[in-house]
Amino acid sequence: MMAFVNALVVKVLIFAVLCNAALARASLHPLSEAEKVAAKQLFVSRDDGSFGSLEETYQAVKSLKVLKSDDLDAAKICNLVATSVSSTSSAKDAFHGIRIAELLHCQDAAKVAESVVSTILDTLKHAKSLLDLHHTVGALSTIKKHHWSLASHSFAQAVEGVLERVKALGESHGTWRFAEDETELSAKAAGFALQITAAVIDICGYESHEFEVKFIKAAALKLLEKSERDEDGAQYFDEYKGDKFSGNGGALVVSATVLRGVTALAGALPDGMKVREDKMFGFARFFLSIGTLDSATEAYYQLDALSALEDNRILIPLAVSLTSSVLSLSSHDKLEVVVSTVLGTPFPHALLTIISAHIVGKETAPVLTDQELQSVEGDHKYVFDLLSDLEVGKYDFKIEVKPATAELSYKYSAGGLTSARITVTGKVSVSNVQIAVVDSDTGSPEFTTSLDISKKEKTAVSANHLQKLRVAFELISPFGGSYTPQQVFFKLQHESGMEHLFVVKSSAENFELTLDFLGLVEKFYYQSGAYALELIVGDVTMENSFLWALGSLDLDLPEAPEGAAKPPAVRVDVAKMFGPKEEIAHIFRQPEKRPPAQLSNAFFVLTLLPLVGFLVGLRFVGASLKNFPTSGLPLLSALGFHGGIAAILILYSLFWLKLNLFVTLKVLGSLGVFTCVPGYLTLSYLAEQSSKVKTA
Repeated sequence: MMAFVNALVVKVLIFAVLCNAALARASLHPLSEAEKVAAKQLFVSRDDGSFGSLEETYQAVKSLKVLKSDDLDAAKICNLVATSVSSTSSAKDAFHGIRIAELLHCQDAAKVAESVVSTILDTLKHAKSLLDLHHTVGALSTIKKHHWSLASHSFAQAVEGVLERVKALGESHGTWRFAEDETELSAKAAGFALQITAAVIDICGYESHEFEVKFIKAAALKLLEKSERDEDGAQYFDEYKGDKFSGNGGALVVSATVLRGVTALAGALPDGMKVREDKMFGFARFFLSIGTLDSATEAYYQLDALSALEDNRILIPLAVSLTSSVLSLSSHDKLEVVVSTVLGTPFPHALLTIISAHIVGKETAPVLTDQELQSVEGDHKYVFDLLSDLEVGKYDFKIEVKPATAELSYKYSAGGLTSARITVTGKVSVSNVQIAVVDSDTGSPEFTTSLDISKKEKTAVSANHLQKLRVAFELISPFGGSYTPQQVFFKLQHESGMEHLFVVKSSAENFELTLDFLGLVEKFYYQSGAYALELIVGDVTMENSFLWALGSLDLDLPEAPEGAAKPPAVRVDVAKMFGPKEEIAHIFRQPEKRPPAQLSNAFFVLTLLPLVGFLVGLRFVGASLKNFPTSGLPLLSALGFHGGIAAILILYSLFWLKLNLFVTLKVLGSLGVFTCVPGYLTLSYLAEQSSKVKTA
């Protein structure tokens, strides 16, 4: 039976986890402010205002424009484009320079465009790869759009035959080759092919290339059907190993290129393109779930794809997010829903309806149905007041989000129903707390006491092994209903530190626990003595989870029989083990009693007597400075010898006043060696002078 219950519990937990995962998949959250800040930090400008090459600068400028950043020095970058792009520039540099001038509205944009038109047209004549066609045709499309060149009227003739070349590199199932001499098919190449097609249509219209455009459009729709899909519903293309032009990012780069191509082609076609809603939401989910980016290139492709989802003629996905999934009844919180685009641009023209709200884990009728959320004017939020409708607990909401008008419904979509899990919290009250000691035989209470948690009351009870301890109480929700938290425990802690924890089960009206000490003597290891009583109640929806010290229990248990199990060692509290230790109070030895002052002074005089005797002795032996050298090495030796003796005397004084023996001996050794050398030279000089006097 126990195994069956455990298996059932495991199944319930697994089901709950799967439900949470499904709820998470149902919501599409916009790019957060933290992610935007992290993306901005990847783009670091140089002293000249650029971000590296013209391609890197274009990627940075476009990304920062998408992020609505003010970190661009437009004047410096425009000047850089004007000096870097010329008639000798490659088609790639010309393409990126012109796109930068378009984004920053550079004053010299027309001059720059005019200087490279001839180079672009010459390159277009001989272009055979999709990348060359993308750069040349894309540049011409931008120049014609803004009328930056007098030769714009000839662009339509220049792009004649381009779509035939593009069609020749593609396959009907939707993939393309980058060049004629390559055999490998690529989804990323297809993305460039679609962008080239859109640029050609912008230059010379749709009618003159209707056959090729229909082929390319059909191939694009087939390509979208071949996208991969993960368990969260994200749609993407992953061919990192097979696409040598994918660069950093792998699936990110390929998927972004395809999406940019599809949206560009849909924008150029008169009747647009019909792409399934789940595809657009799948791509949005993929680009919003990228996570931490490692390079500016990856950030560019993510932001480029999101900007394509933000503004296109296919379908603009709307993200629905909650300002908070935890609402407090005590703080009078309201359910707030924000509807925005994938980049976080508010969408104020929506109708939001709570289709249903169910209590999590209960198969009951919905507690809410068909409730409209009210729009907050000027705040782009939609709110619903929960105070009068929901008790404390967890709820699964299904919210329908749709554009306010039929016209907007053709352009925007929130993907149907949005699922969200809401946690409603509040303060739970405790009442009718009773602790009773009951006779095991009669069942009648021998002692009963009531406690009030607001006063933090405690009690002291006593019992023996022939009695029972009964604890009962009620938990009341903010609206007066019964409340069942996730965790309700009753703990007994012996004075030795041994703890015993019991789960308190709920009945129809209250919580009750009865401890039969006769059946618990072995569990308690026959330990009599004082037990601390604690009630522990906690839940994620409770704002006042508590641990209540109820008092103490003096328990009298029989002596342990021979062979009974001994209580295990009490687990050491790690916090106490590594916490601050008690301060050590050092006890110093009491100083010895000092001698009388008269005795100390007498001893000091006695120590001076040898010095006085030495001076008197010098007087009697006739010591004088007559033989003291007056020049040369003898003078230096004599000064060094006497200076060494003086230093030794000073060292003795310092030893007496301050230094210890080890330091004194170390210095004395050095001074002794120093004094010996000049002393030897001085004595040698005196001996030599004495012999000269005797000889004379």
